Amino acid sequence: MEFEHFNPGELVPALEMLDAVSNGSVDAAYSTSGYWQGKMPAAGLFAAVPFGPEPGEMLAWMLYDDGMTLF
Repeated sequence: MEFEHFNPGELVPALEMLDAVSNGSVDAAYSTSGYWQGKMPAAGLFAAVPFGPEPGEMLAWMLYDDGMTLF
């Protein structure tokens, strides 16, 4: 597997990463969930809680949240 790394904001602005991955403009992105608050109202909670969810818990919430389809 090969990865091509781009600097923050080089391909898409930080606040547009979720949309860019959702519509296939980029394959993957890494961002704070606080930027997703406009799309997912509860997302800010996962960015602000100290000692918040582990990666598996975060993915489970994203993939199985009632009524929210991200992929």
